[in-house]
Amino acid sequence: MPIILLDLFGTSNLGIFGFATDKYAVVRKDIGENVKAKLSEVLKVEVVLTDIGQSFLVGVLATGNSNGIILPEFATETEIKILKEKLDVEVGVVPGLLTCLGNNVLCNDKCSIIHPDFTKEAEKVIEDTLKVEVIRGRIGAQPIVGSLGVATNKGAIVSPDISEEQLKTYQEALKVPVNTGTTNSGNYYVKSGLIANSNGAIAGGKTTGPELIRIEEILNLQ
Repeated sequence: MPIILLDLFGTSNLGIFGFATDKYAVVRKDIGENVKAKLSEVLKVEVVLTDIGQSFLVGVLATGNSNGIILPEFATETEIKILKEKLDVEVGVVPGLLTCLGNNVLCNDKCSIIHPDFTKEAEKVIEDTLKVEVIRGRIGAQPIVGSLGVATNKGAIVSPDISEEQLKTYQEALKVPVNTGTTNSGNYYVKSGLIANSNGAIAGGKTTGPELIRIEEILNLQ
């Protein structure tokens, strides 16, 4: 089953609660063992349960790739310890005011596209933790690149707002096909309705059949 529909806690915006890479997934800690097992079955990776900064908005506040995970400054010592113990990857704490890293960073194992306003210090932490090239960018006019797309090591699906020039640039940087799509019946904030890696995907329950087909094609999940 490369892709399934799922609502979490009464909402189709399940992407706000977690994210996945080809090595691990991180999701809010109270999802329950049955849901955890379902996510692990579809994504084929270990699912680690935690909050970030004592918030359940894990997918909004954190992101990562197979090399590392980046967290905001207000992540607690306990949360950092859990992630270091559970994940065999680098854990980086990104300084600065742009704390919603999941919304502000779009990455896979080849590149990280970041909000243009990150400081040089923050950019260095992202680069060192994720161990990839870092470029600054927007999708359309919006700088919140992480909320407007989901990138894996097989493809990237992004908001239809993206320009042709941006699409070409990001395709070269991420080194995967990049194309446009939506989740949850036309939502341009793709990440809010999707948790995905190279193995599979979980889409919000309002995601339509045509949207699912497009997600499968762009992320090469057939």
